[in-house]
Amino acid sequence: MVPAARRISTKWFDINKKGIKTPVVAQISKQGFIYAFDRRDGSPIWPIEEWAVLQSTIETVWTSPTQPFATMRNHAPSVYSKDARRPLWTAITKPPFGTATAIDMNTGEHVWKIANADTPAKIANHPKLAGVDIPRTGYDERVGLLVTGSLLFAGEGSGLYAAGCGGKMFRAYDKQTGEILWEFELPARQTGLPMTYAIDGEGHAGELVGLRLF
Repeated sequence: MVPAARRISTKWFDINKKGIKTPVVAQISKQGFIYAFDRRDGSPIWPIEEWAVLQSTIETVWTSPTQPFATMRNHAPSVYSKDARRPLWTAITKPPFGTATAIDMNTGEHVWKIANADTPAKIANHPKLAGVDIPRTGYDERVGLLVTGSLLFAGEGSGLYAAGCGGKMFRAYDKQTGEILWEFELPARQTGLPMTYAIDGEGHAGELVGLRLF
């Protein structure tokens, strides 16, 4: 599992591809794609296809006729449709609105994918949704993550990227399955990345929190 930081993140690691150790550099994009390349020659680990996208109608603005899509297994085709020719900035509003996804970098397969948070109160308590069984939708928010040898720690974001989003829950997930093993309500929203440390051989986890004043 490679954790993506709040900003676009580049990772260096090795994978086992068809029994061969391969050094990889991976760029994790805001659109949720992982562009992975062989560090030795720059060749893509998985195919990257150029798909036609919608063009700007403003005369003074030039837009590329295509955009690169990383076609990792069971990922890109399910999110973007070639036939629809959707641009990268098209919002997908069907829940979950935010997810934590574990990808086997050796194969490109999605191991598991879960909502990154509970359902916001504005959705769960909406009068027009009364009586509707709503699963966890997650937030349209960038949450701080930390991966350890066996766990994924995650908050619910600060609300800086999506108005009214972000939450106070701090959770530990089983890295292999995505199961929630532990959760704790913070005194305020997450404002930084989770951290771990040890005192006298005993492990601890911490999180920075703060109030949003605007």
